[in-house]
Amino acid sequence: DAQLERFAGDKRLKGVRHIVQDEPDIRFLLGDAFMRGVGRLKRFGLVYDVLVYPKQLAAAVEFVRAFPEQPFVLDHIAEPASAEGATEPWAKEVRELAKAGKPATNLRIAGGYSWLIASEDPERTWNEAADHIIYQLNQYAEWFGRADGRPARKIASREELRASGALRVADPPGCIAMIREIIAEVPLTHYLSWTVPPGLPPAWAARHIELFAKKVIPAFR
Repeated sequence: DAQLERFAGDKRLKGVRHIVQDEPDIRFLLGDAFMRGVGRLKRFGLVYDVLVYPKQLAAAVEFVRAFPEQPFVLDHIAEPASAEGATEPWAKEVRELAKAGKPATNLRIAGGYSWLIASEDPERTWNEAADHIIYQLNQYAEWFGRADGRPARKIASREELRASGALRVADPPGCIAMIREIIAEVPLTHYLSWTVPPGLPPAWAARHIELFAKKVIPAFR
């Protein structure tokens, strides 16, 4: 309680989460000690983020039902295997989770493109970043594959990366157009994207972040 009281005094702290995805016990959320800890969050006005895989959703439903007054957020919609067409029992359990939770009265939706970089020379910037993004995506594919037992789907070349659309680089008007395109499909209240490709120096990213801040963000204010 002393730690929660100290950290909750900082208005920048909105909530907490544990990476339950990494726990081998799919019912980890229902452990006595863990539930006691989560039971203390409400008095400090903190949200708990539920970060689970589909195989842990059934336990998450029981967990959320145990705290009817506690605000929860489901992170990454529990990462369904939608690319493989596996929507059940994920969809059913997400609906049950929604029923168990509190109604959303101040809904905020954050999203965007994984990588959208503003550049005055998009092709050059794309080529500078491409191999670094391939490395990142392949590392994630390997980690996720080990976590849930699925074969890792890796990107083998720059051509595959370009076809995937995972790395987008455009001049400021192009960035604005792409963000407006996604907002037209999803009612985003907050836009997010990665900014520093792994292996490239922060100074490289700073140029593009500054351009984004000066010539892209003002279009949405």
